[in-house]
Amino acid sequence: MGNKIRKSKWVKFVSVFLAINILYTAINPNNSYALTGGPSQPEVQSFEPIGTSEMVDLFSGDYNYNIPLMDVGGYPLNISYHSGVTMDQEATWTGLGWNINAGAITRNMRGLPDDFNGSLGDNITKETYMKDNKTYGLTVGYGNEIFGYDGLSLHASLVAKYNNYNGMGFEQSLNLALEKEGAAGSCTGSLGLKSSSDEGLTISPSISFAANVGQKINGDAKGTQLGLNAGLSVSSRGGVTGLSIGTSVSQQEKTGTKDKNGKDEYKSGGSINGGSSISFAVRTFVPHTDMAMKNLSVNFSVKTGGSIFGIDGTVDAGGLFSRQKL
Repeated sequence: MGNKIRKSKWVKFVSVFLAINILYTAINPNNSYALTGGPSQPEVQSFEPIGTSEMVDLFSGDYNYNIPLMDVGGYPLNISYHSGVTMDQEATWTGLGWNINAGAITRNMRGLPDDFNGSLGDNITKETYMKDNKTYGLTVGYGNEIFGYDGLSLHASLVAKYNNYNGMGFEQSLNLALEKEGAAGSCTGSLGLKSSSDEGLTISPSISFAANVGQKINGDAKGTQLGLNAGLSVSSRGGVTGLSIGTSVSQQEKTGTKDKNGKDEYKSGGSINGGSSISFAVRTFVPHTDMAMKNLSVNFSVKTGGSIFGIDGTVDAGGLFSRQKL
């Protein structure tokens, strides 16, 4: 019976498998114990205070003992023993169950270390390999105006696109804009809604003011125009992702000529624009390194429309193609 078992193919297979496992654990013990992150030394996995008085654990009955060794600058060093050794416990350099713990300093780095200084030669090298990022898409949209009033407009669109990284995707957008103009200036407000299979729902409200400061000729304000605009972007997946604020100053000057109605014509005498934007979607504790990219974007569209009972409607269709590569 014993000879039959020894000659069995299954016994030989199991023996070879166990021999390979024993050899692997002897060559690479850390991976076998899954000690691949953080401090792996058993000396720093347990600490016994010098003032331990309970030599027996009243709950489990395990025996604990603590022996003072020396004092280094007011810091006591002691050797301790803990019974109740488990099967996965490793022996320290003082023996199984024994430990001399002089303390440990650990460092958890988030992004870059605190002592990083690029001006002293600390450099970050980034290498990127990627295939061309291509997107193909078709778009269909609809917009209308009510009784020819340009101040109120509504536009909706549907985009079907394919990306060689993300696959097939759809995007629906709705934009409502309201504009009011007067002699003193203009005010424009808009609300954009975009639902994408890649980015979720994004809400983008914005508002802008333009005030005319200067003389009035023939009922029109001429001279200096001051502008202020602000916009916000809120995503269902990322929360508040961006905030933008901008200002502008423009100047109009006479051309010295008159139009067909006899009014003075004006030209732009110059403008100054300024603004800032804040992005909340990028973490700031790691320097952002941009790679040199080549971008190609092609868009085309066809638009037609008509008027029915005072409602002017338009329908547009088009396509898009974009490519990004290193």
